[in-house]
This record gives sequence, C-alpha cells and structure tokens, in this order.
Amino acid sequence: MRRRRKTTLKPKDRNRLSDAWKALESGDFENAAEVAEALVEETERHPDALQLLGAALVELGFIQDGLVLLGEAGDRVEDPPLSHCYEGIAHFERCHFGKARQAFQDAIDQEPDFGYAYYGLGRCADFARRYLLSDRLYHRANVLDPQSCPLPVRMRRSHFEEIVKNSIDLVPESLRKVLDQIPVIVEDLPDPKILRAENPPLRPDILGLFVGNHMREQSVFDVPGIPEAIYIFQRNLELFCATREELMYEIHVTLAHEVGHALGLEEEDLRERGID
Repeated sequence: MRRRRKTTLKPKDRNRLSDAWKALESGDFENAAEVAEALVEETERHPDALQLLGAALVELGFIQDGLVLLGEAGDRVEDPPLSHCYEGIAHFERCHFGKARQAFQDAIDQEPDFGYAYYGLGRCADFARRYLLSDRLYHRANVLDPQSCPLPVRMRRSHFEEIVKNSIDLVPESLRKVLDQIPVIVEDLPDPKILRAENPPLRPDILGLFVGNHMREQSVFDVPGIPEAIYIFQRNLELFCATREELMYEIHVTLAHEVGHALGLEEEDLRERGID
C-alpha cells in the first residue's frame, strides 16, 4: 500500500518490522502477523508493532481484534494515517460505511496525498450510490498510487449484460440446469441488506452471490424480501479486473461459481470441476 518510514525501535527490531510490512504488502499476511505478534511481546507493546499486528489481523479477516490493536496503538505510531486507513478497511469489510468513510477521511486530513485512502473513500461513495464521486476518487487514487489503486475497467451495462447472457451458454452442462429455474440479475453492487444477513457480514466486494434455496437444502443466503436469483455485481467486477479481457473472463467464472452454489456445491466441489 505504501512505504514505511523509520521508527524509533532498535535497529534489529526496525528491520524485522520493515520486513514484516513487506510480507504484508506482498500478501503473506500470516508471516506478517507472526512477526508482529513476537514484536508486540518483545517490545512491550510498542505502538508500531501493535499497528502492524492490527493491520495483519484485518487482512486475515479478524476484523474486531485488528481494530482493538489499531485503537491501542492510536496516534502514537510513526505513521498515523496508515492506522486510519486500516481502520477504514476494517469498517468497510463489516459494512459500516459511515465509519469507514470517516476513517479514510481522517487519513487524508493527516496526509493529503495518501492514494489508498482516496480509493477507500471511492468504495464508500460507491455504496452511497454516488458513482460520479466514486469515479473521481478512484482517478485521484490512481494518480497518487497507480500500483495499489488501478482504475476500474468500465463497461456499458448493455454490453456487460450481453457478456453475462453469452456466459450462460458456456456454463458446463452439469451445472446449466439450474439456470432454467433461477434468474441471473446484474446489479451495480450488493444490497447491504444481503451482506448483513450473515454474521459477520459478507464482504462488500463480492463479485457474485446466489440468494435462495439451493437444490440440496435451504441456503444460508435465503434472505427474506430478496428475490431468489444469481446476482452478478458489475462495479465490483470492474474494480477487480485489470483489463476488458480479464473482466469478460471473470464474468464467466463468477456466473459458473454461483450456479455451483445454487446446486449446493461446496468450494472443494467447485475446484474439482475447475471453477475457482
């Protein structure tokens, strides 16, 4: 997400902290958390170690634990805007969009050129259905931090729906029967009511979702008041993909994946069928 600044830790601990942040940013969250946990203990809960552990836990999905540690570290860390940004990510993951927006704004107030914080604000603006604002924020984020904040691959709804329609014909024969009974609906973003039907909530950046009773038993995604359907979320897919070709491919994969869920297939079953 960004380069870390120097800290007041001892040189050996500073190096370990720096290496752990690199691991975190490369996606090795478990290693980063392990190093951070050791540093928290060995440095008597140094704020920068708490910040790293909190960030790693947020990335691993332990949202509440991560927020507690980030709160304990507070603004005593070398890089307070980074803590606010991770707080924003944590609140966004739990569908607390107002809290997330405030945390990202706090990061920008302290560091006006913090690219990823603008990206986070863009995500919050998306779920407020302020799409012109969100696209401006994504553009600002990309200018400041193009590596971490790629621009979404936008596509006209009619073209997107045409690709979805064509993808239905490419769904494996063993899965296709479900599409005779369940409609496929393209939405911009998931309805927060659907996300919050689970505890903890589903992630707001999901690409697709089956809602209803699957063919084996009642689905946990049987949400009262929400029509049974396979939902494909266009704006999330546009953010997930780097090119139009990748977007077209992911539409197909997402549709097949949700058809599998409608049939009651587990993740392992989908992987065995080449859908992951």
